Amino acid sequence: MIRNKGMLRTGIIVFVMVVLVLGYYAYVSDKRAIERQNAKVTETDRLLLLDIDNEYPKSPRDTVKLYVKMLQQIYNKDLSDKDLSGMVDQMRLLYAEELLNNAGNTKEEQLSGIKTELTAEDDKKYKLTSYVIDEESQTIYGKAEGKETANLYATYTLLTGNTTSKQVYLYVLVKEDDKWKIIGWRRDSSKEASLSGATTEEQKKQKD
Repeated sequence: MIRNKGMLRTGIIVFVMVVLVLGYYAYVSDKRAIERQNAKVTETDRLLLLDIDNEYPKSPRDTVKLYVKMLQQIYNKDLSDKDLSGMVDQMRLLYAEELLNNAGNTKEEQLSGIKTELTAEDDKKYKLTSYVIDEESQTIYGKAEGKETANLYATYTLLTGNTTSKQVYLYVLVKEDDKWKIIGWRRDSSKEASLSGATTEEQKKQKD
């Protein structure tokens, strides 16, 4: 009887050890599978799969940042026609109604314009290598026609051929249904001139 109890106890211990070992290997396998799956997801995939309606950016800065990330994918990557079309769809979810309804701004017209730029001669093609967006504290809030508005700047560093340049854009956003939507943007040459002047002055100091 004592021997049988001992055998039973040993059997239970062995069983528990087997369960623990199998559980550990299952955990490791699942973890590696998840890591492999995550490694395959590119930034393009992430942006295309992003549920913007339910995960909409919280601030004007976040909206512009997401928009510029999409611009980077369009101009820096060789997207398929399907992915390019999907990226434009995602971008347009960030547009205000007024911008969507502007004459000459249908999805088809926007896609056509982008494709024209992407198929330009090599010395006219550009890549958006980096960007700087105003901090939240630099965003200028206001009201226009009864709607909340926000203005902030985005500075692009562009690579055209072997030439690097900077472009500065003022983004204007309006609050619609409690979401900050892009209503327009314009290039600010005066800001670019000030940047260029600051860069030249810094180069002079380095030489001195």
